[in-house]
Amino acid sequence: MDLRIQLSKLAVYCRVVELESVTKTAKEMYLSQPVVTAHVRTLQDRLGVQLLYRDGHSMRTTEEGRLIYEWAKDLLTRSQEMARRIEGLADGSAGAAAIAASMTAGSYLLPDLLARFLAERPSARIGMDMFDPEHVIATVESGEHDFGVIIARKPPSGSALNFEEIGEEEFLLVTDVDSEQPEQVSKSEVAELHFVASPKNRVRTHLLNELLREKGIERGPPAIELGHAEAMKRVLKTTGAVSFLFRSSVEDELERGELRRIEIEGGERLPAPILLAYRDSRSFSALQRDLVESIRQGIAGAQSTDSPATAGA
Repeated sequence: MDLRIQLSKLAVYCRVVELESVTKTAKEMYLSQPVVTAHVRTLQDRLGVQLLYRDGHSMRTTEEGRLIYEWAKDLLTRSQEMARRIEGLADGSAGAAAIAASMTAGSYLLPDLLARFLAERPSARIGMDMFDPEHVIATVESGEHDFGVIIARKPPSGSALNFEEIGEEEFLLVTDVDSEQPEQVSKSEVAELHFVASPKNRVRTHLLNELLREKGIERGPPAIELGHAEAMKRVLKTTGAVSFLFRSSVEDELERGELRRIEIEGGERLPAPILLAYRDSRSFSALQRDLVESIRQGIAGAQSTDSPATAGA
């Protein structure tokens, strides 16, 4: 048995079986009847079995012919699926991407962007893990993740990754809307406030402390340290304490009037870059390139539409 058979011959044979007619197959597939007959005859010769017999005006399958039809149909279906997958990989409509993100980026900046991207490309498969920024960099360097999104002022020295600034985050001093905290404080008064903070060993804590030092602001010891913004916000609502939190993590509560911002005298801002970390962009698949570009534009677009009032809230 010679299985070196062209898929086009299998397609013709399957259609003859389904239409029970060489004539109808030739008409439907824009072939001449002799060509259809030749395809079926070649297939029979290659397989060494009779596939069809004439029953009145119809073509019927032999037992072997039915078995070959089922095999050919399955092969054609899987070939078409593979062709669509390859085409999808080439044009970016399908494929996979693995993202590593720092906690704030993964919790607040990226979910809506990824949801919109997937809505346009339902065949895509995207996974996102959240770590501290140092772990994000390590997993991208190792190839476990295709790229990462972190909030950091400067990339670590010695890293082989590319770091591209794609936007800006900002620490805001916030409290519960019903707390007795003042609307505005001086730099010196910040140290007297009752704080909820992230743990001392977190990268975001080091980043905040660095920004505060540069502005000449001291912060008193925290009453409680919590590892995620959601937990910190819950404590703010029940204690009336204050916290420095990233704008993206509190903008919904500020808009709904559940939290409020405390201004620091002089309009001091505490900004930090949003960085995209990746190895060599030439290794990206079409889908990964499109996803990276969608994240770039999505973050830039969200920030460009912020009004001055919103940017400070």
